Order: sequence, then structure tokens, then C-alpha cells
Amino acid sequence: QQQQQQQQQQQQQHRIQVAPMHMGNTNPMLPPLEPRPVPNQTGGDVDTSGGTAGVNGGGGGTVAATEDNSKPPGAVDMKRFECAICFEYMEHPVGCGTCQTRFCQPCLHRVLRENANNRPPQSADPPNSAKCPHCRSFFTFQSIVSDTALHKEISDCTDTVTCPFVGCNEELPISNLKSHEATCPHMRIRCRYAEWGCEWVGKKRDLPDHDARECNFRGGLGKLVERFRQGDAKAGHILQQHHMQISATSQMLSLHSRQLMMMRGRNAGNLVDVAGVGVGGSFFSWR
Repeated sequence: QQQQQQQQQQQQQHRIQVAPMHMGNTNPMLPPLEPRPVPNQTGGDVDTSGGTAGVNGGGGGTVAATEDNSKPPGAVDMKRFECAICFEYMEHPVGCGTCQTRFCQPCLHRVLRENANNRPPQSADPPNSAKCPHCRSFFTFQSIVSDTALHKEISDCTDTVTCPFVGCNEELPISNLKSHEATCPHMRIRCRYAEWGCEWVGKKRDLPDHDARECNFRGGLGKLVERFRQGDAKAGHILQQHHMQISATSQMLSLHSRQLMMMRGRNAGNLVDVAGVGVGGSFFSWR
């Protein structure tokens, strides 16, 4: 029986030692570079084609209002449909689960991700949590609540807003604003190589021409950037595997330390104590 316990213990130690090594051959999947929209595209910017963008209504689009800017009786309060983080009109309103403030679902998820990336190792905050931008109470992915009633109000709203991108001026229901913005050819974007030095900023409709004729990264320089990104991602992946290997080694050392402490507290001449050490070692190995 003692031999079986020793064999089980050795097998467990072997699994702890070699299991992380099987993941070293996996190549990380790297998403391609994508052009990104220029922030703060709302406001009274002058269109070079001759038109002007309307006065920003606070959200993603411009509210179609009367000349004296007064709100007609029974009009919907459009401010209720704005995210408390990005101040654009929400598509899927959510809350932290404590206060009544509402946010875009992507905005609140981004708060959690950024907190996880910037969390100090010795932080006393609850795990996998962040503070609500409004009430400062802790929340997690599980505590986020969807406001289905407000979502229905946004979907049923018949008030129209004007596309915020200079030169578009299309009026559409608020529920269609996000899908329109995603495909609007007047959206101003940066080149996919902006963080690598390309300073081009233009409308989405002009991006293919920039990629084909103007961008300095369209040839060998772009391939060099991709090769560097792949190498950097692979190095990060290898570093993560080393951390896992160190963690497995730490677990094995902890197991040996506990077994050694048990042996020091036992009497080697007592068969009952010897059997207890064997059972205890098998238990710690199983854990």
C-alpha cells in the first residue's frame, strides 16, 4: 500500500512539473491591424465640401430641433439615451447593478478590462472587479444589468438625429444611428499604421486610395511591422509559459515542504506515524 501511495505521489509531482510544457508549441493568434475612427467627430465643424455639421446634441448625432432650440410639448428627453462615459447614444444600455446611471455595454466592459490590466499585484479590491464611474461601488461582469425598459424606449423612439460626421447630414431614427455610423463613408479615420508613424487622417471612403497609393507602409515596411508584431506576440506568449512553469514548480516545492514538516513531527519508529505520513503525503499530492 505504501508503494502505491509513493507511486501516486510521484505521478502527481510529474504532472505538476511537465503539464505547462505541452503548451509551448502553441502560436498566438494575432488580430490584424485595423483603421480606427478619430475621436470627437461631433460639434460644429465646417465641411470642406460646402456644408456644415449641426450643433452637437450631446450624443452620437445631432438632434433635429426647431430654430429657437425649444423642446416641443411631449418631446422625448434625448439626454436619457446618452451613455454616462462616452456621451453618445446607447444601443444596449446597462448599469453596474447598484446605481441607476446607464452606460453603453462596450464602455462598461472596457472599464473592467482596463482595471484588470492596471490592477496592482497587492490590490485589496475584490477580484475581477472595478469601480462604477458614477457611484464608485465595485461591480463585476456578473453584476452588470441590462436595462431592457430603456432599450425598448430607444428602439421605439421616433425622434430623428443627424449623422455627426461632416458632410453626411443624413437624418435617421436614434435606434439606427450606430449601424449607420459603422458604415458611413464620411467617418474620419486614421490609417491602420497610425501607431507606427503614418499620420494620414481622412474619410473612410478615401482609405482604399490611401492604402494603394499614399501609405508608406503599403510595401516592405508594412511586412516588417507585421513580422515585428508576430515576434513580440510570440515573446509574450513564451513569457506567459515561463510564468506558468514557475507557478507549477512553486506548487511542487510547497507540496514537498508540507510533507517534510509532517515527517519531522512524526516518530519513525512508530508504525502508526509512518502510515500517517504516507496517507498525508498521498492526500497533499492529490490536492
